[in-house]
Amino acid sequence: MSKDFDDRNKVTYKANGKKSLVKFKKAKTPYAVGDVAKIDQPLAEIYAEQGIITVMEKDFKPKKEKEENDGKK
Repeated sequence: MSKDFDDRNKVTYKANGKKSLVKFKKAKTPYAVGDVAKIDQPLAEIYAEQGIITVMEKDFKPKKEKEENDGKK
């Protein structure tokens, strides 16, 4: 397990049918990056409040899609 939690270490979980992007802060956590996907929404919200994880925008598009769309404009 890598101790470096950075922007590359992101996973998603579903909340109310919408995908939410979750990432670990660089602080030490007891969870590996892949484990976030197994955390249910209420638990994820608690972890977000505690600063263990950061919930990014609710309706996100993967970077690849954004880059492709920017290139077409």
